[in-house]
Amino acid sequence: MVRSVLDIAHARGYLDRNPHEWAILQPERRPNVDPFSFEDQEPFLKCLPEREKGFRKSCPNFGRTYLIVAFDAGLRPSEQLALRWERDSDRPDRSSFMDIEPRKVIIRQGIVQAEETVLKTRASHRAVDMLPTVEAMLRDQMAGTKMLGEYVFCSASGGADGTRTRDLRRDRPAF
Repeated sequence: MVRSVLDIAHARGYLDRNPHEWAILQPERRPNVDPFSFEDQEPFLKCLPEREKGFRKSCPNFGRTYLIVAFDAGLRPSEQLALRWERDSDRPDRSSFMDIEPRKVIIRQGIVQAEETVLKTRASHRAVDMLPTVEAMLRDQMAGTKMLGEYVFCSASGGADGTRTRDLRRDRPAF
């Protein structure tokens, strides 16, 4: 913004020299990613309260499963909410799903505020290897929620669970 203003001021003759020409922009420094170590995860997961009402009774470890899959697969919350049991037949090239045989999680979409969205960059479209912990958690989750709908982490109606995004954003200081 400042650079544009200086360019205009110089072009109109308000400035003899354009001061931004000698200024060298520093490359943006990205903060280092500091993921939870395995030692950090366990105390966090032990303190996690479980919901004991509604359809969560059929899947008592829902919260634990959700977070273990997030930690060990490295999925963003929107990507995890969009994860389906099987490829979407209507949009096979845009669906996120788990592929049990080659043990991969295919990421091609997200869910924000209960609406399916396209991922921001091409690099976000990826196949994530399933660690044994992720595979075990997803198999447990399958027993509790596959009959409800197409999403792995679904709402009681079987649709996309948009409330989990809000819960995670509200609870982000805990992370």
